[in-house]
Amino acid sequence: MRAKGKLMRLLIVSDIFDHPKNLGWLLKRTNANLFSLSSLCDSPFPSGSELHNHLFEQGGMHQAISRLHRYSNEDSIGLGFSAGGTVLWRAAREGLPLKKLICVSSTRLRHERTILSIPTFTLWGERDPHRPDEEWCRSIPSHSIIYEGLGHDFYNEDDCAFSSTYQSDVIVALTN
Repeated sequence: MRAKGKLMRLLIVSDIFDHPKNLGWLLKRTNANLFSLSSLCDSPFPSGSELHNHLFEQGGMHQAISRLHRYSNEDSIGLGFSAGGTVLWRAAREGLPLKKLICVSSTRLRHERTILSIPTFTLWGERDPHRPDEEWCRSIPSHSIIYEGLGHDFYNEDDCAFSSTYQSDVIVALTN
């Protein structure tokens, strides 16, 4: 994917388990920086609930946001998965320059009330018990898609039929 003759600049932030692993379909089309949450927030915990706690309860969020500022510019597009999307949303809220933001299964966004000044896209599994309600999906992000019958980790699933739908939706969000 190209923006004005050059590859699109993408900042990708993983979830607390360093997922998704299957981003080859996107990495080959963009100029991407891929970040794990543990490296962004200097966590002594490589993944899982300890990393989640460090991020949301022990100041890791501030460190992650600070680190992202080193890599972003007004041409960058943010793509975050679960907690990674929440980090990017909060970073954008605090002035991280982004052209647009795509958050996949970022359930902590349900607590966000700030409408960002850039286009925002959220993707959710219908069966994710922690996703924001429909009112939030209509009023806070610019666009929101809910995938029927799927749970929180839909972005890790290997179902080829679904993967192509999800991948197409991400590509549309990146290019529109």
